[in-house]
Amino acid sequence: MKFTVDVKENSTTISNDIAKIIQKKMQGAFSEATDEITRNLPSVVIGSLKSEPEYNALRNGELMYEFGLTNAVSKVDAILQIWADNIVIEYKPPKLQGYQTVGYYSLEMIKSDYSDVLGDPHAQQLIKDGQLPWLEWLLIRGGDILVQDYEVKFGPSEYSRTGGAIMVESSKNYRVSSKYAGDIGNNWVTRAVTNVSRQIETLITNSLRGKL
Repeated sequence: MKFTVDVKENSTTISNDIAKIIQKKMQGAFSEATDEITRNLPSVVIGSLKSEPEYNALRNGELMYEFGLTNAVSKVDAILQIWADNIVIEYKPPKLQGYQTVGYYSLEMIKSDYSDVLGDPHAQQLIKDGQLPWLEWLLIRGGDILVQDYEVKFGPSEYSRTGGAIMVESSKNYRVSSKYAGDIGNNWVTRAVTNVSRQIETLITNSLRGKL
């Protein structure tokens, strides 16, 4: 038995129809995947911040003692929660460009000047003469002299807020330890976000693929 198929449409029309079908499918995938990405992205970003040495040093280590942080765990985790809550991911619905379907995501996380956290009470440590801006010192004051003619002396002391270190007069000047000191473009946060960028791409890609 022999069949003959007569295609009435030309190749351009067929290609356009196929592209429109793909576009519609992609639009649905972007919409569904965005919900999944929004749920999972904060844990990816915060997980990277927690993996950096600054996190533990602030909660129960060298930086906690240097800054004299009281209730350090709650202070640090409150800052991370602000960053997690401020993550916003948006997408432009896929559109046709020729026979291709093109869409993209935009991602907002942490403000480049850290104004989202530096004014928060958790970013300050109450001291006798006012407030110590510990997060600003850590993130953007790298290398600066922060307290002249003083240095941190580690060890038990009844005069210490944490019981593990005090500032004493010295011929030296206090700066944040070079192991942790950061500036506006290179610090705990920028390193964590850079390290997790590939993981974020994978999350977005896998979420989209799972909806197609």
